[in-house]
Amino acid sequence: MVRLTVIVLLCLGPISTYGQEKGLDLDNSVVGFACGIGGRQSEPVQKLERLLVARNYAHIRALLISGNNAEKFLALVICEHLHEKGLISLFGVYYGKYQELKQSDLNLRFCNGCTHHAKYTFKEIMDNEKNSDLMRTREWVRNNIRLP
Repeated sequence: MVRLTVIVLLCLGPISTYGQEKGLDLDNSVVGFACGIGGRQSEPVQKLERLLVARNYAHIRALLISGNNAEKFLALVICEHLHEKGLISLFGVYYGKYQELKQSDLNLRFCNGCTHHAKYTFKEIMDNEKNSDLMRTREWVRNNIRLP
């Protein structure tokens, strides 16, 4: 009986986690640095990380006007950091969009691991410097920017 139980658990375990990992690939609107059982990055995080590593700052700045809220948020935090370091300037439409996003009521979702799921507006997260998801995002930016 014990042997049968172990066999059943070994067979069903991968099936239950498969759905979580599969669903992650389909959801393009989540900011996640280590989502699901496998600790995978969400697609927006992967995309912006590739752009950061390639130093494609103009494309990142252009994402401030993207239709994807996760990409907008990541671009906002990245542009904030790049501007502070003097690597880009925010002017014209980009400065206006940057200021608008910081005060916006657009919804944003985060995941971390299997259990941490949070939802904020841009204003809620940007107004709270001690928010763990904002702090994690800023740390991710610092770790991925290659200064010249």
